[in-house]
Amino acid sequence: MANGKVGAPKGNQNGAKGRRWFEAIDKALKQYVDKKRKIEAGQALDRIAKIVVKEALEGSFWAIEEIADRLDGKAAQSLHLTAEITDVRELSDEQLFEQLERARRAARTVDAPSSTPESSGVH
Repeated sequence: MANGKVGAPKGNQNGAKGRRWFEAIDKALKQYVDKKRKIEAGQALDRIAKIVVKEALEGSFWAIEEIADRLDGKAAQSLHLTAEITDVRELSDEQLFEQLERARRAARTVDAPSSTPESSGVH
């Protein structure tokens, strides 16, 4: 970037929402206390990590996958796309309308939820 500065331009808030969530969870983990379970402030994240490790060792695939993703990073996914590029100026009004309708239907399909909250797992 110009002037040797790193990051987004001044005023760009793209990462702000994610950062607020991180800070809130980090604070809650550091402050969490449960006398009944003998969890003192600052111990919650370590206890959670131990639970994930225990689940992985007992064969829970979600826990194994979580550990692998955190240690090695998520595996790269490949995507194969094919498309025909058409100059829209060469399309008739009817063909252009058909293209627009297909795009609208595809957008509705992408926006539709893939699962209900009851059936979705922890991610």
